[in-house]
Amino acid sequence: MTRPLLLAILLSALAGCSTALDLGSNDAGVPYDADCKPGTYAGTYACTASSGTPFQMAGMGSIAVTLVPAGARMLALTPDASLSSSASGLTSNSMLSGILDCSTRKLTGAIGGVAFSSSTVQATITGTGTLDAVYDADASPPALVQGTLVPPAALSTMCTWNATLE
Repeated sequence: MTRPLLLAILLSALAGCSTALDLGSNDAGVPYDADCKPGTYAGTYACTASSGTPFQMAGMGSIAVTLVPAGARMLALTPDASLSSSASGLTSNSMLSGILDCSTRKLTGAIGGVAFSSSTVQATITGTGTLDAVYDADASPPALVQGTLVPPAALSTMCTWNATLE
């Protein structure tokens, strides 16, 4: 085979190659934006309820959410994410879900029904609410800021929150 013919064959074979990323089943993990850091973000929340609401989430407390890789340029809250609070002998617990889009640096998600319990009361408020925050990659350490948490409408409650990477 002549050199020009061999070179032509090699060049035509290379032309069929792609620079696309192949995430086959044997790859080590799902890539995510390096500016979005997975881990546990801990901080505080504060809630304000409308008057006359029979069940209220605690006025303020601690919040911690763990973000894990969930796809290209995305992190997600772990499946067991929840928010628990306690005030005046009444405990509330609700499930959280959410996705952080590293491209937009926005966390969006939901808060599920809220279960209340005390020594005399067991109640569950059904429905869903919203959870959101802005990812601040420039903070040191990175942080979730300007967060809002709005439980199901029956609670007439609005919460704000912020958390930093531990």
